[in-house]
Amino acid sequence: MREPRTKLPRAAGSSGTVANAPGAADGRQRAVISGVVPEVEAGRFPAKRTAGERVVVEANAFADGHDKLACILKHRRSGAADWTETPMQELGNDRWRGEFKVEEPGRYVYTVSAWTDAFLSWRSDLERRTDEDDIALALLAGSELVAAAAARAEGKHATRLRTIAESLKAAGPIAERRAAALAEELNGLMAKYADRQFAAHYPLELEVVVDLARARHGAG
Repeated sequence: MREPRTKLPRAAGSSGTVANAPGAADGRQRAVISGVVPEVEAGRFPAKRTAGERVVVEANAFADGHDKLACILKHRRSGAADWTETPMQELGNDRWRGEFKVEEPGRYVYTVSAWTDAFLSWRSDLERRTDEDDIALALLAGSELVAAAAARAEGKHATRLRTIAESLKAAGPIAERRAAALAEELNGLMAKYADRQFAAHYPLELEVVVDLARARHGAG
């Protein structure tokens, strides 16, 4: 007999559970999340795994318009205060996938968040630009985005982001400044300090119960 979930909102079904439809937060919360799996009977029951396995989570996530989306999988041990976050990868057709490993028996909680990411949208646009004047204008706009992230960051990361922001708008070879803007270092820092003010959060915190291998096999 399965153990029921508690303290979770009820939903019509996994396909009917939707996070933050467009129009929330005065239209600025634009991401939509639905179709999360595994989700057993709208989250009323936990998924089950064996210690050492990976929990693969998929979800639909999209937003209106052409802005790029960032989507993350969040998980933690049940009762723990802090989430561990893992970027989800886009599979195509607004479908995203992420995973985490459950090392020890017990209960784990997971959910999904997504938001339209101004930096990712800007970076994608910069990659397509070829005219030097257009690139120069784009770098000025990118400098403002990086400076805003520096204000959200702390310590050496804040210092590094401020340095990059200044370099993007400084006089110098366009090719070098463009390369710095597209570098993976900056991409990683901007992901770490992304503006999540209008992020959508899946309304359910789903559970997975992790057993020892012999206990799970014995239960059939």
